[in-house]
Amino acid sequence: MNVRRLGSREIEHFDSRGFRHTRVAIGEVQVSLAELDGVIGGHDAASAQLLVVVRGRVEVATRDEQAQLGVGEAVEWQEGEWHETRSLEPSTLLLVEGAFK
Repeated sequence: MNVRRLGSREIEHFDSRGFRHTRVAIGEVQVSLAELDGVIGGHDAASAQLLVVVRGRVEVATRDEQAQLGVGEAVEWQEGEWHETRSLEPSTLLLVEGAFK
């Protein structure tokens, strides 16, 4: 057994605020947890991305669409797609990036 403590950091890129990021795994797919009580500022996806709401509620947007998501709901963005995420209440998010199905 290998017990680890996962480090986290505040992210402020793209005018983000209230965004704490914890990397869980890196490989062909990157898996992270995020605590959000603010906004992940708008940016282009560096790769395919999946955001899953584990706790709370968020509003997600692209240049043309927006939606509200709650626990157990997810959104997928394609590489290069501009997107932004705002918390409607303090939220925990699972983020998956890279080549996945």
